Amino acid sequence: MATKGHDIIIGTMNGTTFTAIAAVKSQSITTQCGLIEKASATQQEWEEYVSGRKSWSLTVSYLVLNDATCNIEDVLKIGTKVVLMMKGRTGVYSVKGSAIVTTCKQDFQDGNLSQGSYQFKGSGPLQGH
Repeated sequence: MATKGHDIIIGTMNGTTFTAIAAVKSQSITTQCGLIEKASATQQEWEEYVSGRKSWSLTVSYLVLNDATCNIEDVLKIGTKVVLMMKGRTGVYSVKGSAIVTTCKQDFQDGNLSQGSYQFKGSGPLQGH
């Protein structure tokens, strides 16, 4: 799945009104599948597995204005559950999922922009992926 960075926005949804907070400059989605060992160590020489449960995570790097009107950490608090939606090349939201905010990092810089990153751990399926 390819997604253009300027199509990804961190924001809040209140009813049908979306308020942008930060533009995402890069993102990385990781999907994986756990493994369950099928054979015991005493029965076979070689390991054998079946697929287990799936999981996903998302890491984003963002840019945000240095001003007093919005503090991104006040909106996306560590430990809160959020809904993430990402646009594909067609301009429509093609990937959606609920996730827990696990990490927030913000680097304050001299000037009007700060950069930072968020990590999200998926809670349930990643739809459309």
